[in-house]
Amino acid sequence: MSSASSDPSKFGHKHRILLAIERFSRSHYRLVFLMALLALIGGTWLGSKIKLESNVLALIPEGNRQVDTLKVALEDFGSIDFLLVLLEAGENEGPDELEDFADLFAQRLEELRHLVDHVEYRFELDGDFLELFYRNAVLFLPPDRLADLEARLTDEAIIERIEQIKLGLASPTASFTQELTVNDPLGLMPLFLDRLEGNRGVLKIDISDGYYLSEDAKTLIMLVKPLGPSQDLKFDHALMTAVNEAEAATRAELRKGAADDEEGSHRIGVRYGGNYAIAIDEEALIRQDVSRNLIVSLLAVAALYW
Repeated sequence: MSSASSDPSKFGHKHRILLAIERFSRSHYRLVFLMALLALIGGTWLGSKIKLESNVLALIPEGNRQVDTLKVALEDFGSIDFLLVLLEAGENEGPDELEDFADLFAQRLEELRHLVDHVEYRFELDGDFLELFYRNAVLFLPPDRLADLEARLTDEAIIERIEQIKLGLASPTASFTQELTVNDPLGLMPLFLDRLEGNRGVLKIDISDGYYLSEDAKTLIMLVKPLGPSQDLKFDHALMTAVNEAEAATRAELRKGAADDEEGSHRIGVRYGGNYAIAIDEEALIRQDVSRNLIVSLLAVAALYW
């Protein structure tokens, strides 16, 4: 190498500064590593003091009319989102197992009063409607269904209905359907209210017990109304943690007395959807992307000095 290429006077001012830093680092490498270690410790300490805002809406500057309107609506009326719970039956399960799981799961979810407002998963009739129905039942029946009504009032049909009620009372979930059985012992409700199913679109409602079942009766949907907004990530985590614990407790209770490989309500599959579940998944993806970018950046910078 020629002496001209190593002469600092031949380089620019910035280049000379970098060369000086290099010489200093080579001759005082212990001090450089010590300073880097202190900087790392200081950065870690400062990073531990950072508090992340879990409410996404709070990160948006005030003055946006649409966002401010949403904030006011959430404060006045609470959450406008639902947590969607989809129960799926396996090949050897059916609507009975779905309904058993839904009844017990809904009961445990409604116990989460600090997180959940209410749970919708079945069509329930209030007292005023039942009184109107009892007084004017035949008026709800189309003329072409009169023959079906006559068939349900025969002696054979009544005896068959009594047998169905006996089997229903022996079910573990009899307490949930007992009131409906008392109000409609002959099972005429589905006959009069079949037209309600057409107003639900693809969502099929079995009026005989009121559950939100799919057309093939292999899935059941539950609508959970949380108390907090889905934009609050801290609330989302608390909600999903409690919901998962309720699912585990429901499954454990239904598993009592059953073998591990035995089919039953405890084998029902559960999936979650809606903004509450999506917000947590998106947060996990963002954290994963940030961690990956940080590691790749560090390796790339370190490779420059290799």
